[in-house]
Amino acid sequence: MEMEVALEKECRIIGVNLDGVRQIVEATCPPIIKDVGAIFVPFSPKIVAYAMENYKMKNKGNWHYMNEVYQQLGYN
Repeated sequence: MEMEVALEKECRIIGVNLDGVRQIVEATCPPIIKDVGAIFVPFSPKIVAYAMENYKMKNKGNWHYMNEVYQQLGYN
């Protein structure tokens, strides 16, 4: 229900993966946020904060940051 409301209100959706993966994990992603323009990041403070400050929702697709963004934030 929360995701339906967030999508209705056109909120930014950031999928946070608990397994450290840097893009969508089809097997565990809730269907409601697949292909809605969300970005997917691993559960880590710097990249989640970066997404909260910088990501603008797209109209469709499943998005992720390129390795360069992670390198700029100090990730290996």
